[in-house]
Amino acid sequence: MTFQIKHGLRSLQGENGDIRMPAICEIVDSVDETDNDVNMVDYECIGNQTNDQDLTNYALGNIEEADNPNSLKKSNLNDLVNEIKKELGDLAQLEKKIESTFTYDDLLKIIVFKMDNKVKNITADEFKFKIKIDGTLNKDIVQTPPVTLVREFELSEVENTKANCKFTIELNRVANLNCDLNVENHKDIKAFSFKTSSVYTDDKSNEIYLAKLNDIVLINNEEEDDDKTVIIIIIVVCCVVGAAGIGVGIYFLVKKLKTKKVNDNNINLNENNIKAIQSNENLDDDMSGKRVSKFENK
Repeated sequence: MTFQIKHGLRSLQGENGDIRMPAICEIVDSVDETDNDVNMVDYECIGNQTNDQDLTNYALGNIEEADNPNSLKKSNLNDLVNEIKKELGDLAQLEKKIESTFTYDDLLKIIVFKMDNKVKNITADEFKFKIKIDGTLNKDIVQTPPVTLVREFELSEVENTKANCKFTIELNRVANLNCDLNVENHKDIKAFSFKTSSVYTDDKSNEIYLAKLNDIVLINNEEEDDDKTVIIIIIVVCCVVGAAGIGVGIYFLVKKLKTKKVNDNNINLNENNIKAIQSNENLDDDMSGKRVSKFENK
């Protein structure tokens, strides 16, 4: 909560006139989650004043939603505060309920767009998203279809980048949403989500609530580190060269073993041939000796 000094008064202590106070805002009564309806809830905000400052001459200027790491995602509290900001006055008003300008009649005018298929994650292609979601409306709009609404959708994570979207309503309550989103300027952010949750028709006759759109996670590309890329390339090249070297080594080793085996076979063959020749020569000598002995006997 931000409290501002009332107009025309000066801070006697040399302060800048603003007092910031941590606070917790929560829904008063719990509601059931639904895909085809919109719930109206009341918020209650409680401030935590730790230094007992006198706020008599101060008025509540704003309620800002802080970046809470324990929060799943940002809510629409900031938009709600901006809607009723003119109604926030003196501190005494905080003790009673501040009614929103949103009424039950406005709730009846809301039409719900329900997705045909539940979409959880959408991944970027080179830091660009192409989003197409088909669905249906839970009731007819005042205007006669077909109706095309061209809008810019805000993101919860960044303010200066928006998605270019086209919401088309056909006959029989058929509708579809097409969005283009370029996040090349936010390569360091891993995921995005839509902050925009509804669109108005051009004549403001209907507000179309896009159920579950904020639950979709837009997964960004991961930018590769140049050093990691170089290391990976070196490892791959070394593996290829090493594999080639091992292959060549195995080839020559096999070739050498085959050559050695052939040589051994040749040596064995030569030795066998020599032994055979020597055996034949010995046999011839024995036969010759026997013939000579027979001749002498005769």
